[in-house]
Amino acid sequence: MKINRVSAKAENSELGPSPTVPAAGLSPAVAAVLDHLSAQAAPVSIGALSAMTGLHGNTVREHLDTLIASGLAAKEQALSQGRGRPAWLYFATDGAAATGAPEYAGLAAALAAYIHRTSDSPRGDGIAAGLEWGHQLAADFGNGGSGAGADNEASGAGTHNGTTAQEQDPTAQEQTLSLLDELGFAPAVDTADDSMQVRLTRCPLLSAAHQYPDIVCGVHLGLVRGAMNTFGDQDSDSQLEPFAEPGACRLRLETPKPGARPREGSPRGDRQ
Repeated sequence: MKINRVSAKAENSELGPSPTVPAAGLSPAVAAVLDHLSAQAAPVSIGALSAMTGLHGNTVREHLDTLIASGLAAKEQALSQGRGRPAWLYFATDGAAATGAPEYAGLAAALAAYIHRTSDSPRGDGIAAGLEWGHQLAADFGNGGSGAGADNEASGAGTHNGTTAQEQDPTAQEQTLSLLDELGFAPAVDTADDSMQVRLTRCPLLSAAHQYPDIVCGVHLGLVRGAMNTFGDQDSDSQLEPFAEPGACRLRLETPKPGARPREGSPRGDRQ
């Protein structure tokens, strides 16, 4: 597997998916500012939010005023650092959590920042973390398991009319898509075959992904790889292209054909 590194500059902010959960009653633009604000581990300035969203500072200020009036955000003055009035810092309130913003978003952003500062291989560490997470999530999700494929093949011998248990059960692709949907990625399938093309139209960690794409998108790549592995496709060669187009990241869930060997130089479970 591989991940294509992208720039997190503001001019590219129109590419990629939308925030996972827009707040009810808010416009998409205001909900996007709330999503970015909710993902921060500490209060942030208008300038920082402007850089994250790609919006003009005056526009961000107007959206923040809307959020404050709705009780979804609040502001406090930064500590004085010399002459001039201290800047205002903004943060999401407890009311914002009720709109469905991911509770772990702030923690994830803080962990991504820590890995970025301390790791010799941020992308690799992100993929490794996602791999473990994907294994765990898939093991707890539905009936998928690392031995599912072998069990289905064994039970298929006793079926009738040429229909095996393996054919009746959901595929690793289908189970992975269901898991991604449950996590808030809102996957949309373009083509469904051995190389399934999927658009991920939402992102539960959008703000952190813009700041640290190698790490956060690497975690999502590892999550997919771990899930596919646990659901039975241990030799799949899926790929993720973050911020590939307006409104979506691109994911390819590739299922190896029966009897196919792992690609040379890509040992099972070791690909990135």
